[in-house]
Amino acid sequence: MERRIERLVDAWLARHPSANTQAAYRRDVEQFVDWCTATGRRPLSSKPADIDAYRNQCLADGAGPATVARRLSGIGSFFRYAAESRAVRSDPVGGVDRPTLPEPGDSPILDGEEIATLVASATDVGTKAAALVALLALDGLKLGETLALDVGDTSLGRAPATVAVSRRGDRTAVPITATTSALLATYIGRRRSGPLFLGDSPVPPDDGPTRLTRFGADFILKRVGSAAGIDKPVSAATLRRSYIAEAHRSGRPIPEISRQVGHREVRETARFVRQEESLPTRRRTV
Repeated sequence: MERRIERLVDAWLARHPSANTQAAYRRDVEQFVDWCTATGRRPLSSKPADIDAYRNQCLADGAGPATVARRLSGIGSFFRYAAESRAVRSDPVGGVDRPTLPEPGDSPILDGEEIATLVASATDVGTKAAALVALLALDGLKLGETLALDVGDTSLGRAPATVAVSRRGDRTAVPITATTSALLATYIGRRRSGPLFLGDSPVPPDDGPTRLTRFGADFILKRVGSAAGIDKPVSAATLRRSYIAEAHRSGRPIPEISRQVGHREVRETARFVRQEESLPTRRRTV
């Protein structure tokens, strides 16, 4: 690796006390840098489209979905540190689709009644939980693009309400339901700037409030799932698949669903629909 990247990697890895974690993360970044060199790309100038291409190449080379997801997690951690250090303008990995991992047994897709129960339970848990669950379950957003939102990315004053997400380097206004809009307005309150979803650090750093992490979001989703009494795993991936399934059951055209969730190709959405149709599930709507 060139000296600038190597220094940045060393500083990033110093944050991780485990030698095994450091070694695994270093391999992930070195493999990505080698691929960039071989394909004529500059690693620190990477865009989401470059990460998409890297993911697809890893899969084409025979790496399993779990392996590729782990690699993306590693380089995503590096780019978040690089963005914090102002070595890059933004994290190109956050909004990129991870490979779909096989689930044990039946795919955990929630039906309309379960989604409604989850949203109601999230409201009981708290305003942040309610807004987070609504964006994932009622609007089909990815967790990465949801956590990257700032307060200024919301447009709630007119119909349809929207949130502006970053998808493959472009800003896209994604319409959200009236329910989500109301829950977001309650959660945001009088805030006018900063991260949309705030972290739970009791002592905010000098440069402002912290952003909710994936770990923090996963904890919230598990808590909401438990409160709702749902006996299926509740994760961001579960809610995204459930949104696609419920939208299809309600009669929305697949191309429209594909645009909403940000799939690169309609056939990717169709694959989720075919999976949902093959499962025995209750056909109830919200």
